[in-house]
Amino acid sequence: PALRSLLRATLPHDEYEVVEAADAQSAVEEIEGGELDLVLLDWLLPDGRGGDILAWVKSARPHLPVIVLTGEVGAEAQAADAFLTKPFSPLELLDLVERLLSGRAPA
Repeated sequence: PALRSLLRATLPHDEYEVVEAADAQSAVEEIEGGELDLVLLDWLLPDGRGGDILAWVKSARPHLPVIVLTGEVGAEAQAADAFLTKPFSPLELLDLVERLLSGRAPA
């Protein structure tokens, strides 16, 4: 919940519509049912691993950019379009989101 709150505060509500998922099942439902432009994915979820969600997104919606938020970067996380290690700067996250949404490569 604290991370979701930080993400909500970081992404200006007048520029971004933020859809939240509290667990892996909710994330899958939101990704399947929504017209999302980008996914911010915490690597450790209460009911599943972020790696499972990442693998599923990359097979089901390969053009949907995914930013993984993680405490440590393993080989699986590198399949994401970008990743940030915790703790990260909200400005760094915002820059990364803007880059991916505009089609520019992550720095």
